[in-house]
Amino acid sequence: MKNITNKLSVVALAMVALSVSISAVASGTVRVVITKDPVVNSQSATSNLNSVAKLPAIQSTTCVPTPKNEGEWCISGTTLGVMRSKSLTATNASPMQVVSLPSYGYTAEEVAQHLNTHSNVGYVEADLEVSTRNDIVTSEGGVISSATNDPAYSTYQRYYFESADVTPSGSNIVGLWDAAGMPNITQQSTNAPDVLVFDSEFVANSEVPYFSGRNFSTTALTSGGEPQKRSDDYRPPAGLTGCQSHGLNVSSIIAAKINNAAGIAGVTNNVKVHAIKALTCGTGFLSDVADGLWWASGVAYEGVTPYAGKPGVINMSISAPISSSEACPNYLQTAIDEVTAKGFVVVNSAGNYSSNTVGYVPAKCNNVITVASVDRTGDKAGFSNYGDEVDIVVQGDEMAVICSATNSGACYGQGTSYSAPLVSAALTVTQHASKVTPAELGTALSITARTDTWGSTCASGVCGDGIMDASKLYQVAKAVAAGTANRLEHVLANKDVCEQQWYLDHFGHAARLCEMYKLTMMNGITKDGVRYRLYSVPMGDAMGESAQFEGEFSTGTVILHNVMPSVRDYAIRVCQNGDCKGWQAVDSKHAQKPSACN
Repeated sequence: MKNITNKLSVVALAMVALSVSISAVASGTVRVVITKDPVVNSQSATSNLNSVAKLPAIQSTTCVPTPKNEGEWCISGTTLGVMRSKSLTATNASPMQVVSLPSYGYTAEEVAQHLNTHSNVGYVEADLEVSTRNDIVTSEGGVISSATNDPAYSTYQRYYFESADVTPSGSNIVGLWDAAGMPNITQQSTNAPDVLVFDSEFVANSEVPYFSGRNFSTTALTSGGEPQKRSDDYRPPAGLTGCQSHGLNVSSIIAAKINNAAGIAGVTNNVKVHAIKALTCGTGFLSDVADGLWWASGVAYEGVTPYAGKPGVINMSISAPISSSEACPNYLQTAIDEVTAKGFVVVNSAGNYSSNTVGYVPAKCNNVITVASVDRTGDKAGFSNYGDEVDIVVQGDEMAVICSATNSGACYGQGTSYSAPLVSAALTVTQHASKVTPAELGTALSITARTDTWGSTCASGVCGDGIMDASKLYQVAKAVAAGTANRLEHVLANKDVCEQQWYLDHFGHAARLCEMYKLTMMNGITKDGVRYRLYSVPMGDAMGESAQFEGEFSTGTVILHNVMPSVRDYAIRVCQNGDCKGWQAVDSKHAQKPSACN
């Protein structure tokens, strides 16, 4: 995450950062999270909230001596120490409980491990501290563009808004606009899609209207002070100055007003932005993020109005370090699984530590689209994390954002924090128009990504599936929704009767035209690392383990013989680097032999 400001020197920025530094954890204490056993919680993606949300009953205080008897760690069945969960209503079963304990010189990870070994209070994990990294940015500038009259467009935004055919790092947002139609981009409809932005400091600015917001940050405003309470007030805390406006910055990439001759152009204005404050001044707890996810999935919290929107995209530009040997914390993974099961798509930034994503969360969590950054040349940005957990890349260098409450002009920064919302916005436009499932949306995103313009630093496979092509993403998703992305057609299906007879008279015997069918998969996309597997079952049967394997193909269009569309149903699976997605039905309505073949 980046601090953004106008016309401050490097020294001034450093002084600001020092003056507002907030420690998430009070000195001498650690925070741990207690949930159900992770083996039980592995079922959470398909379970209901009541079964997920209950912890083992704690009837009385449980105290465990520290490893060297420096003291005791006590878990109370009634108060559980100083913890956020005390604000929950008695009837609402929290899926986790957060406890603050004296450290006695031990880390939160060491405390959690000791409690798991020597108590039965539940499954204990460290509450990871989420923080952000600050980069220096420059002040506004730019000239008016022919595509949109927002001043920052032609100087900065065009590099990532145009097609990669024009600029190597382009994500083809302009092509997305053309495909969707500008009225569907610039005008907010009554059923506009919802985007939940989990972030820090949602400063008000008329360029970026927030539809609603909530506060889930429990970070104390002073060292050793009381935790903040959850509430509907997502505004920056009164009296806390100099924290910048990262939530505004991220939201502006998604939804800044388009073509109003001010600031920057967002990707879409047909969107409802929900400001979910999960950090304060760039610092927070991973458990606060998890609470926000549980709230979005339907769990009620005292003092917080329930979420009333539709499942949409959740953008999280956050990062917390974790051991590369450890999995995503159970309390976060179960929350992600639950919100995904409700129909949300979770997008997260890869992190800005120039390190492998295996050491960071939520980047390494399942059911998350992890976004890393490239620079204008298509090479991996120097600051960006990288690795097998990365799903997609877009530009993250020299990004234009709205800065503050007092200025609608653009500032420029860098970071994967600014890459993630570009992807989130494109997914939002696409899902709203196509109504595809989150899984189908993810497949369309990955298969349409481009690798032909990225640089050598991405060629080793550390930049995911490629640079997003928002226009192709939209087109493929629409075709999937219409049932035409995968289709089996007789090679003569688009010919009239006279043409069919002519082809048969001249080529029918040599080419066996009457037995030839054209199979198109994912709109005909061919891409390195992508394989298509074709299966069939007797007509009317469900696809499953008993499906007959018909073949594997490396191109998006093939000519087949020996298929039987009159008696069998067909489906494909899209496989990328050995990872095969779910079944996608093949449309066979144009696969019948023409009358000339009879």
